[in-house]
Amino acid sequence: MTTHPLLAPITRKAPWAALAVMVAAAFMDLLDGTIVEVGLPSIQRSLHVNGAGLQWTVSAYTLAFAVLLVTGSRLGERFGGRRSFLAGLAAFAACSAAVAAAQSPAMLIGFRAAQGAAAAVMLPQVLTFIQSEFEPGAKPKAFALYGMILALAGAAGPILGGVLIDANPAGLGWRAIFLVNVPVGIAALAFGARMIPESPPDRTKRLDPVGTLVLVAALVALFYPLIEGRQLGWPTWSIVILAASVPLLGVFVLTQARDRGQAAAPLVDLGVFRSRATTAGLGIGLILFGSTSFFFVLTLHLQDGLGYSALHTGVTFVPFSIGIILGSAAAAPLGQRFGRAAIAAGAAAITLTLASLLVVVAHYGTALHSWQLVPSLALTGIAFGVISGALADIVLGQVPARLAGSASGVVSTITQLGGVVAVTVTGAIFFGTLGNHPHPQTFVHATTHSLWYLTVSCAAAAIGCTLLPAPARSRRLSLSLAEAAADPRLPPGEHARRPPMVAVRAPQRGVAQGPALERAVMQPPGCDIRVQLASLSVSGHPW
Repeated sequence: MTTHPLLAPITRKAPWAALAVMVAAAFMDLLDGTIVEVGLPSIQRSLHVNGAGLQWTVSAYTLAFAVLLVTGSRLGERFGGRRSFLAGLAAFAACSAAVAAAQSPAMLIGFRAAQGAAAAVMLPQVLTFIQSEFEPGAKPKAFALYGMILALAGAAGPILGGVLIDANPAGLGWRAIFLVNVPVGIAALAFGARMIPESPPDRTKRLDPVGTLVLVAALVALFYPLIEGRQLGWPTWSIVILAASVPLLGVFVLTQARDRGQAAAPLVDLGVFRSRATTAGLGIGLILFGSTSFFFVLTLHLQDGLGYSALHTGVTFVPFSIGIILGSAAAAPLGQRFGRAAIAAGAAAITLTLASLLVVVAHYGTALHSWQLVPSLALTGIAFGVISGALADIVLGQVPARLAGSASGVVSTITQLGGVVAVTVTGAIFFGTLGNHPHPQTFVHATTHSLWYLTVSCAAAAIGCTLLPAPARSRRLSLSLAEAAADPRLPPGEHARRPPMVAVRAPQRGVAQGPALERAVMQPPGCDIRVQLASLSVSGHPW
């Protein structure tokens, strides 16, 4: 079978043109994550979605993305980055159209999960492309471009979502925020098929389908009854399924621990958890990366409780996006100089700013204005930006070089699951307080109760920072990890197996970054350390 000349890949490599196409597709995905929050009240009214359905609308995407991210990276290695990227992009555009056409909450949630799965296949290939196709001197510029796109998506999502919903083009309402992905996806597919160079597949790369399926079953058994149980009055079946999640997680651990020879590569090397500091850091990340679930409850409070428009709500959230950009820019120097003190200070700052947000919402009640939220949102964004940029360094600095790939995959998955856990808990508190016949004042109470949970949990995370390593030790181990990664004496498989993450950052100053972007490390040719996306999705937000 011959390939149509318009779809045939170009023979010469054009990394910047190809990167522009891939970054445009990544922007579409990242925008979709931030845009959905503003549309939740409109979706609720249109499809008659209950509180649990709104939680799933956000969490289904994040859960699918978290579970399949490592698998998506390995698919790119096994079948080629170009092919995997285009397949993921096509699936994402198709799922976006399906979400926009959803006629029931079940259809909406199912296609949102499919969107997350498609993104898990597509996004890792962008970072792999930068690492493999750009010369060492050009990589910082490529990563800076990607960081800038992350920042723009984070800032533009709420505003664009508000504009589309309020403009109501062709009477589409909230459906327009998903349909906007379709023409972008089609254009990216057309140009990507021409511009993205082929990458040779490595058929020796193994997947772990059994481990993936068991993990999916365990997490669904955990989160499904927690989200649906409150809405249904905690029927017996919900308790049984919730209890079943424990042995399922045990089975997953067994599947990862057993020696499978050459049959498959496990999703997780359990040696990652042997370090107390690493385990503590993952627990801290689980809490702190879920702290921005306040967007979930605050969006509902502002629109349903106070009558804000979607655009008004989107503009209200802009200070947080700007704060994250500023905090991310300072993350590298602060993390390298102060280590765990920077994380502890960031966690304490998030605790205080969430407490201030709670006080503002409670004090002004139904007379709340957007400008009264600006200081709390901006400072929370700055603190979160520092943490998202520095925590991965400290956690990954505690593992041996041979475990760097598995550890970085665990860090990414944990940060995604943090959002799911937080939306599950805050949603239960919010809707439980709201009751069946809410009025503006009950929205105030529901929001403040949810913020109490987030404030207390972040305070616990700040205290837990004492378990992280001291600055000098963290820097020394991070440097040794970088040196080991570049050591040609390591077996080739130790470099090649790493998912799209990075264990260390170079102290580059003045490089524009997005809030989820770790600074790229200048590596010798052939070294496969990749960029760590510390917060690809926060409660559905790839900030």
